[in-house]
Amino acid sequence: MRRTVPLPATLPRAFATSVASEHGVAPRRLRARDVQHPFHGVNAIGDVSAVEAYRHRMLPGQFFSHHTAAIVHGIPLPRTGRAVHVAVVAPRTPPRASGVVGHRVSADVEVVTLPDGTPVCSAADTWCQLAVALSTSDLVAAADHLLGARGRPAIASVDELDLAARRHARGRGARARRDAMARARWGSDSRPESLLRLLVEDLEVGDVLINHPLTVGGRTLHPDLLVPSRSLILEYEGDHHRVERDQWNHDLARYDAFAAAGWRVMRVTSRQLFDDPEGLARRVRNVRQTT
Repeated sequence: MRRTVPLPATLPRAFATSVASEHGVAPRRLRARDVQHPFHGVNAIGDVSAVEAYRHRMLPGQFFSHHTAAIVHGIPLPRTGRAVHVAVVAPRTPPRASGVVGHRVSADVEVVTLPDGTPVCSAADTWCQLAVALSTSDLVAAADHLLGARGRPAIASVDELDLAARRHARGRGARARRDAMARARWGSDSRPESLLRLLVEDLEVGDVLINHPLTVGGRTLHPDLLVPSRSLILEYEGDHHRVERDQWNHDLARYDAFAAAGWRVMRVTSRQLFDDPEGLARRVRNVRQTT
């Protein structure tokens, strides 16, 4: 059995074929089983993201957009897909390749270069591009993420989102952007919390406060959602709340403190929120008004 020659340690995890040649790597070595080929002319070793891989074949004037830009900016999505979205400014020709979705955008779209050299649509322009693919609720959740929360700085301001929306006013998704901006708010810690907030607001049970400071038992806590008119607190519990012992004990102490102060606590799971929203809505409606 022929022994596989190790690749030079100076090669990054993803690299162009031309770079491999400069390092003295023979074409035959790139056909070995330990080398992946995510895109034509790009080689990868180990677990390499599509964004990292495509950067090694990105031409001047190309930049990540749409869903791929959302991933780069950390914008939460219901699903991401495998294709990489790459854009150019009109009238240039967008890339066409397997695993790549090319886009031609207008010259007024803002493109930024991240510290690692990645060219990408600005977070605000990316949000506008998502309007043609996401539901209004998920577009709100994406805007919530950009606006920031307690302990998480904003990625884009309301003014920046409004300005970007004006740049995209003639494109598809204008109404979705307007509807989403009207409901976007600062303070949500996650996409599920944003979706839960929208569900509760749609029930018209009173004001819904996000991570509002609440003094109970001599300390200040920040419940996920607070509905004062029902003396109701809603807490979304992701998987880490269930599997991490310290988090579990911390949650129980919080719930006890809320209950001792006279608040009703409703714990909401992903299954309830995503698989049975009607049942969850009934539970919230059935909580009687107290003020």
